[in-house]
Amino acid sequence: MTHGGRALSLGGPRPRALFVLLVLARGAVVPCDRLVDAMWGEEPPPSAVGALQAYVSRLRRELEPARTTGSRSSVLVREGAGYAIRLAPDEVDTWRFQALLEQAGRPATSATEKVGLLTEALALWRGPAFSGFEDAPWARSEAARLAELREVVRERLLAARLEHGEHGKVLLDAAEDLVAEQPLREERWSLLALACYRTRGRTEALAVLRRARRTLADQLGIDPGPALRGVEAEVLSHAPRLALPEPPPVPAPASAFGQLVEREHELAELQECLSDAVAGRGGLVCVQGPAGIGRTALLAEAARLGRESGVRVHGAHASWPTRPREPYDVVRQLLGPEVAEQGGLLPAAGTPVSEGQATDGPDGFDALHALYRLTERLVTVDDPSRRPLLLLVDDLQACDTASLRFLAHLLPRIQTLPILVVTALRTGELSALAENEQVLADIVQDPTVVHIRPEPLGAAGVDLLVRRRLGALVHKDVVQACHRVSTGLPLLLTHVLGTLETAGEATDPRVVEEAGIRAVTDLLLARLPSATADVVRAIAVLGGGATLPAVAAFAELSEQDVATATAALVRAEVVRDRYPLDFVHPLTGEAVLRTVSQQERPGLHERAARLLDRAGAAPERIAAHLLLVPYRGDPWAVDVLRTAAARARARGANDAAATLLTRALLEPPAREVRPGVLLELGRAEALVDGPAAARHLREAYETSPSAAGAARLLAQTLIYTGRPGEAAEFATRAAAQLPPAGQDAADDTADEWQGLVALARLGAFVHGLCTAGADGTDGQPPPPRGDGPGARMLAAETARGATVRGLDRAAAVVSARFALTERVLLHSGEILSWCTAGVVLHLSGEDVRRLWDETLTYAGQRGSLIAALSAHLWQGFTRWRHGELDQARRSLDAALEQFGAWGVTPGAPQCRAFLTGVLLDLGDIAAARACLERMRQRSAGAEGARLRGESEARVLIAEGRYAQALAVLDGVRHLQPEVVNPVWWDGELLRVRALTGQGERVRAEQLAREQLLMARRWGAPAAVARGLRLLGEARGPDGAAELREALALATDGPARLEHVRARQSLHAVTCGDTSDDGVVRRFPPV
Repeated sequence: MTHGGRALSLGGPRPRALFVLLVLARGAVVPCDRLVDAMWGEEPPPSAVGALQAYVSRLRRELEPARTTGSRSSVLVREGAGYAIRLAPDEVDTWRFQALLEQAGRPATSATEKVGLLTEALALWRGPAFSGFEDAPWARSEAARLAELREVVRERLLAARLEHGEHGKVLLDAAEDLVAEQPLREERWSLLALACYRTRGRTEALAVLRRARRTLADQLGIDPGPALRGVEAEVLSHAPRLALPEPPPVPAPASAFGQLVEREHELAELQECLSDAVAGRGGLVCVQGPAGIGRTALLAEAARLGRESGVRVHGAHASWPTRPREPYDVVRQLLGPEVAEQGGLLPAAGTPVSEGQATDGPDGFDALHALYRLTERLVTVDDPSRRPLLLLVDDLQACDTASLRFLAHLLPRIQTLPILVVTALRTGELSALAENEQVLADIVQDPTVVHIRPEPLGAAGVDLLVRRRLGALVHKDVVQACHRVSTGLPLLLTHVLGTLETAGEATDPRVVEEAGIRAVTDLLLARLPSATADVVRAIAVLGGGATLPAVAAFAELSEQDVATATAALVRAEVVRDRYPLDFVHPLTGEAVLRTVSQQERPGLHERAARLLDRAGAAPERIAAHLLLVPYRGDPWAVDVLRTAAARARARGANDAAATLLTRALLEPPAREVRPGVLLELGRAEALVDGPAAARHLREAYETSPSAAGAARLLAQTLIYTGRPGEAAEFATRAAAQLPPAGQDAADDTADEWQGLVALARLGAFVHGLCTAGADGTDGQPPPPRGDGPGARMLAAETARGATVRGLDRAAAVVSARFALTERVLLHSGEILSWCTAGVVLHLSGEDVRRLWDETLTYAGQRGSLIAALSAHLWQGFTRWRHGELDQARRSLDAALEQFGAWGVTPGAPQCRAFLTGVLLDLGDIAAARACLERMRQRSAGAEGARLRGESEARVLIAEGRYAQALAVLDGVRHLQPEVVNPVWWDGELLRVRALTGQGERVRAEQLAREQLLMARRWGAPAAVARGLRLLGEARGPDGAAELREALALATDGPARLEHVRARQSLHAVTCGDTSDDGVVRRFPPV
């Protein structure tokens, strides 16, 4: 403990307990009897009170060393029958920690500030709370509370980093670590899913959520809570909230024309037209755009500009007629005051009159021209007060007929008059009266009209408006949510901001989305004609891609009625002007569905599903509705979901297929159908979620052992996901239960048997068991029969066995090539056997880089995560051996991420073993050590233990700890004794290097010669070159000949890395790069 930067010497446990007890009280008085009970228990000694006073005196001296004897303490004070300690809030780490947490939780705190505050809070922890007092009753609850707070801070820090826009492997590893420590905290699964969604995409995020569901079910027997289910729904629907936050927008400059944002061009155009009008060159401007784009605001700015220019300004707002209107309603609003001043009249009904002379009919030529003459007189009479005129008409499409005809009559006649007419027109909306449509078209299409079409606001403009209304400290995620829900429409944005101001909640994007839905309801839907309501609801329920016949059937209207209503919705810019039908605004569908009760929605979706089925819609569209309806045990629903899942799998969307088939199981299917659904689900999950696939495939096999391919796929999955030996045991048992195969090599049963034999042997090898397969032999596997997938799997296993034993390389290559020909294994999904054959060819000296590229292409086409991770794993290994170290690291990092997404964390042991080696070749020993430590987190059978041992020995050798490296190698030497070929196992080669580093030259040289002999027997150039290099290194200055031979042998291709290493070693031994004891140790990694 420290105080003021000085270490405190508090003495033994009881003085320390006194200090802690007083600090816990946070300045409150703690009675002496309570202190005694806490420090000595239920039976304190008679001297306890005296000892307590002595401890208090000592503690005062430590806390206030400068206090003079006899002066009153200001820190540890006596009050009444007890003591209290008075410290500043920032003098106790616990208090400071809680203050930082509280500050980070304030609404105005930005994501950047949160990250800093929470990082500082965690840095205050230097070990467990109340260390040394964990078992004390008075400390137990507080220690638990602080430990829980620390976990909360760790979660909030990760959330703040996500909110700040961080993503990538580092953040993903942090999220994985949190989950691994406490897998029953749902908040951590939510954060991991979000991190995974942003780094790897939806498929991997869904895999994380499936892992969460499985963990909670296995350990607690419960389903995920509402929050985690909500995250899953958002991932499935690609909810905008999950997207990476947009980078901060470039601040938009304040408009030079007032308070409008991003309207500089439009206002400059208005200013130019106004200047022309003042100069006697009048005209008409039409500001047009959809609802909410800000037409009225531009008219208001035009009025301001006019007044600043000394122009007379008159405005009129056309409105939709709710009753018969009088002629010239708009003209009366515009010119009434001016006409009255001139002695003219605009009667409430009838014809315009000027100077007492009536004209002909209300909108005939004489009447219109007389009104034009009156308007002309307003700006041409020789009177100083007759200034230029600015006339503003809002909602031109709602104008009365007579006024609209007057504007059309005026348009060609004001080109030489100081009159500017500025109108606002809502695009896509018909005129209030059918007879007005042609007149309106004539005005809009006149070539002299200046058109202004404002665009939606960009991110910078929205940012400026939001901060102007809600304050400069508003969260950027709130700003981004405002941009998303308003789609840049100023009116919609203003409505959303008003709702947020009224509610006083401007900190959560979900609140913004709710406000956006209300705004869409109020501004877009409330003004729709009632005749369109059924059509709007039908489109909302049916979803994007609704056809006119489907909408008509759902709404129970004729297709003509639906067409008429749709036309009105298109003009109102609620529905897009394209086919099939969909809404313009992304929130419209949700806003419409909000008007439907939760109890009614499932029925609507069920009705939609039935209707779409009768209409012959794609199964995927029907299934999307079935996901939202109650379970009824309906065979039709099961059939649709299975068909949709099959189509999803065909296009590589295996995560979607798994979701659909999981729903089919919940229906549930009939007993005789269930095994088929389970098998289909297992096949989809085998590509994206290994543990889930194992569960469902096991059930499929147990309920229907004859299900084609179930046993083989399950055995393959269990090699990664099962307990040690489980895959071999299952494959052996399943092979034994097959009916006797016929003599025909092409017999399906014979091929299935061969595949199971191969998997039994491979599983046994991986987990360090006897390699006896289902054939009952301990030696070589039986020869392949036929050319089916099972026969090729057996060929790949034959090649592997020959390679690990260092037998006939030529025969191993023949078997591996047979396994790979015609891509039968790849296209049948037998990825492990396919990769095994590829690795054998690589270890035999062939260049297989194109093989991994082909595997990745297949994985992308099939949506197979297991194929992608396998390809990245062995591509990384191959690139490492080729000396392409940066590319190898990227491939292995990708494999690790994909292993986690597939459900195996922290990944296959090969992955981290290879990555450790790559990092050492890159010279990053610290990173290699960190990679090794993560590798310790999972036991993966004999091969995993051996690979961990090899990796640890590599790192220890790089650190110069040769004796420890030898001890580690001794600890794994007994594992997989059948592996004698140094191309497969580096253990003995690492032993040569460790002995060399120890200075045990004789032993190192003897072992190196033995390894070189086996490498020569195998015959791969890279293997022989490595054996020569290690022998040359062991011999030190006498080993130059072996190193030069290694250089000559290791040229390019698979031996490229060996060439570089041999050159480095030759330089070391020929340049006298020795240590003080005369031993050369500066060699490249093994």
